[in-house]
Amino acid sequence: MKKIIILVIFSFLLLIASACKGKSITDLQGGVITNFKGDVKLFDLLGKQKAPVKVETFFLPTDELRTGKASYADIQLMDGVIIRVKENSIISIKKIFVDGSTKQIMASLSLDKGSLFSKISGKLGKNSLFKVATPTTVAAVRGTEFAVEENGKESETLVNDGSVSVTAVDDKGNPVGPEVVAEEGKKVITDANDKMRTTDLTEEEKKELREDSQTVQSISEDAKARINDILKDFEENKARIKQSLEEQKESNRAVLEGQKSSDKANLEEQKAKDKAELENVKGSTESDKADIKSNAKSQADEIKKGKGSLKDQLAPQ
Repeated sequence: MKKIIILVIFSFLLLIASACKGKSITDLQGGVITNFKGDVKLFDLLGKQKAPVKVETFFLPTDELRTGKASYADIQLMDGVIIRVKENSIISIKKIFVDGSTKQIMASLSLDKGSLFSKISGKLGKNSLFKVATPTTVAAVRGTEFAVEENGKESETLVNDGSVSVTAVDDKGNPVGPEVVAEEGKKVITDANDKMRTTDLTEEEKKELREDSQTVQSISEDAKARINDILKDFEENKARIKQSLEEQKESNRAVLEGQKSSDKANLEEQKAKDKAELENVKGSTESDKADIKSNAKSQADEIKKGKGSLKDQLAPQ
């Protein structure tokens, strides 16, 4: 299978906590679910289902979002950048970095199945990169409204506004064949054999794109304020946790040093006791040897004396 990568040149204002080049970043590295309908589920990196989805649920890196039949989920990635994950789809965020202060983003989404609509409104910054990967093609999106569809056999990139550059790639993501540009009202179809063709959007496809554009929902100001509060609390809690960890490390270090000193003192004391006992054993051994020698001499004298007495008794009278 091949991949499709959609490179979107724009910048967003996302919500997360990260760091880049030594500067503190307080933007969310992910998205926020702003609206959903039907069967929408989130799974973690291990494939375990997370808490039930609701409005304002975070869609974070390594999460996988799945939609069922007649279902969808709207996700805001920043002010003015929204995606709609449509029915029977599977999507995940592989990588993302956002610096709201400079309006820079580096993001990579993976659409394994189904379809995705993206709407970018307002002025967008440059030097940002947004990738959407499916199993069949690669597209550099220059438009503001587009859709990507993957059915397992081919991928379609549909452009409602602007233009999209599409290139087929191999399994490693290397380009295969020439680049094809789809303008507004066009779509590029790429099959599993890397064959690409451009056609006009059907009236039904145009209507669906217009409906998605009109109904996809961005986050409300109230929700944005609540999320900012969450991020603020997160930063404050992170600072407190860091301070607590440093204090605990210092306490552990003091306990460890105290234990080392105690162990050393106990070791020296035990060594002194062992030495004293060894000296005692050595002294006792020398004394025991002298006693044994003395007793042996006494016994020999007794035997000798006994022999003399017996000799005298046996002598003829």
